[in-house]
Amino acid sequence: MEKVPFFFLSLVFGLMAVRGQVLEATRLEAAPLPVAERIGVVFYGILFYLRKTLFPDWFAPFYGIPYELRSSNPWVYLSPVAVILITAALVRLRRSYPALLAVWLSYVVMLLPVSGLFQSGIQIAADRYSYLPTLGLFVLIGSGFGSILRDAAGETNGRNRVIAVAVLLAAVLSATVYQTRNYMEHWRNSESFWSLEKEYYPYEPRVYLNMGEYFQKTHRVDDAIRLYREAIRLHPDFVLVYKKLGYVYNNMGRYSDA
Repeated sequence: MEKVPFFFLSLVFGLMAVRGQVLEATRLEAAPLPVAERIGVVFYGILFYLRKTLFPDWFAPFYGIPYELRSSNPWVYLSPVAVILITAALVRLRRSYPALLAVWLSYVVMLLPVSGLFQSGIQIAADRYSYLPTLGLFVLIGSGFGSILRDAAGETNGRNRVIAVAVLLAAVLSATVYQTRNYMEHWRNSESFWSLEKEYYPYEPRVYLNMGEYFQKTHRVDDAIRLYREAIRLHPDFVLVYKKLGYVYNNMGRYSDA
């Protein structure tokens, strides 16, 4: 019974969080996705986070729903097929390798709340959502390396296997350090942050909105106006951008433009 107050407290804060997400989506004019598209987002996310974890070749500050779900994105079609095939294969292997199926199911279950089934915000994914669901995967990988090293300890030529594992781990670590250093240059400030996003998603109007807000705050008014106009060109019904642009013109005394 002593847990009951905490349950109701968490319920209240949960409802507040949902309300906040609804208000934020309304502010940014993010229409709720149909149920069928949300299911597609779930499949997309399951493969997206797995691919990002195993092959972190690139990162973006913001993964926009309209861009990622466009028909030219092959992952939209490959993801459901890949998820079904992976699940079927692991079910067949469950007797020989039960840990693989357990890790896969735990990954999927922990990912579901942030997978897009319950739309939260205007993004299709966020790299931080993969931290908890992939814990089981790394436990499995660590266990595998530990098993290799234990077996190598009892073999006459086990030293070569240990060296191979060490070289592999060093290569992975070096690659991640290199990638991290590269991306640190883009995360120095809001300008470099959103400039990187613009390279990835040049047709996403919210990128230009966010860059425009940054330039507006740093008194680079001409740049802010240019970016707001580009956002309007990409999304003529984006009301929030008109408000931002009108505010800039009003501060400049250009009341007719405002």
